[in-house]
Amino acid sequence: MSEPQSPDNESNLGSRDSFEIPLRQTHYDEDLLSAWGRMKWEAVERRRQLDPARFGQPDWSGGTIGNSWHIAISDGMRLACIVVEGRSAGDTYGVPEVTELPLQVVLDRLRNYHKAEGYSSIPAFVHDGRTGHVVNLVNFRDGRFVYNDGWLGDSLLCLHQNIAGVDARDEGEPYWSITEEELGRVLCGVLPSPSKWAETAGDPGGVRTADLLRSPLWQAFDLRHAGGTGGMTDTGSRRIELTIADLEEAVDIVLQVDERDRVKKGTLRLRDSWVLPPGLDLNFEAVYLVREFIVAISPQHDREAVLRVRPPISEIESLNVLSYPEPLRAATTSFMQALLRGPKATLPFAMSTLEVDRSADGRIEVSTTLQ
Repeated sequence: MSEPQSPDNESNLGSRDSFEIPLRQTHYDEDLLSAWGRMKWEAVERRRQLDPARFGQPDWSGGTIGNSWHIAISDGMRLACIVVEGRSAGDTYGVPEVTELPLQVVLDRLRNYHKAEGYSSIPAFVHDGRTGHVVNLVNFRDGRFVYNDGWLGDSLLCLHQNIAGVDARDEGEPYWSITEEELGRVLCGVLPSPSKWAETAGDPGGVRTADLLRSPLWQAFDLRHAGGTGGMTDTGSRRIELTIADLEEAVDIVLQVDERDRVKKGTLRLRDSWVLPPGLDLNFEAVYLVREFIVAISPQHDREAVLRVRPPISEIESLNVLSYPEPLRAATTSFMQALLRGPKATLPFAMSTLEVDRSADGRIEVSTTLQ
């Protein structure tokens, strides 16, 4: 791969569909964003120097789909690693799950992905037979894939820049577009959101609010609506606030839901003194609530794994934890310690990330974020 992308090009987008140019920022905002971008790239450079096999060469030469996957996950993003059968997107060293699919299947699912999601950035690895690099696919419209290209000047997929005959069309800086057939000539692999990618094949992805209404969590605790915004915010989500009757001071739940009714993030907030009441070791009603919450809010794909890291509620379950293999036992015990005023616990799964932490006001926060 020849050249890095410029950081966070997608954040410069105005409307999700129209690609309008956003209002000019103040000099203060520009300075802040410039400093932030510089620090981000310096951090990436340090990672490349420390572990080039995982993150790529320090001089940016030879970047692979595996390098980009590791950079993303070290930034807190879990991405699916999809490669086209018979084509190389470079080394996938250290990537735990790599899926090879026929070219037409990948193209069909990319098209469905963007038709369903609208604007959504997907790193795509392309190679014309001579030069390879990364572009960000951001939409599909009028029969063309729209992308941004971090290469300075004309995109490397312009006709005079590649030997595959791809003729990228300028869509206004920094966006270009190519036909599906042209993308098929050069596409080697993509790194999409795992939950959204699953939905392109008709498989379950993120949990919907309708799923929660039918869950044991909702039935057992009689959740009540406590507020939230009716419309979408600038971040493409709406906020739903829930509580439990007679426990309003001890428990609240906040859901961030996207335009397709997927729960992007669910957070259970618990008053510390309710979980760990004075004179008692632990309130097991609180533990039961945590157990039901993390299962209900987790994508179906991750549910079996989440069930295994739930804090035990019986002596038999506690003994079972002791028999777990070390990585699983460590994950479960870190979860338990975080509930008991221990350090923050972060447990990554295939489609979601589970965290237990303390908020600024001292509440225990258990959250699941969809990837």
